[in-house]
Amino acid sequence: MPKRLRLEVEDGEGAKYTLSFQGSISEDKLAKITGFINLMNQHSEDSLLGDPNTTFGKVCRLIELKFPLGSFSSSDIINLFEDEHSEEIKLSTVATYLARLETRGQLSREKTNSGWSYKRPKIAHITK
Repeated sequence: MPKRLRLEVEDGEGAKYTLSFQGSISEDKLAKITGFINLMNQHSEDSLLGDPNTTFGKVCRLIELKFPLGSFSSSDIINLFEDEHSEEIKLSTVATYLARLETRGQLSREKTNSGWSYKRPKIAHITK
């Protein structure tokens, strides 16, 4: 009897997708399915969002431009923000913004000796 798999996914914008599979489902095929789902979500997650005229938007833009793949700390964001925008920003404000982005899955964080290190998660791509 063939195996069947039905997967329902809802993106952050309210769109729903239903994927149905029938037949042999290997680990490799499941990895490709996961990559496909990540690719669908890439458009909504690729940009951290945020109005560029708000402090939150400015922080998001700094992360997108300066740290697309590398890791950074809240101190890195504070220093860049103050250099780029010639205005002060509090550590508590940056920490709140980074926590929000981490909760949304748009950043990952790791405990280091000196505090937290943040980075953008890697997006899996489908390969043939």
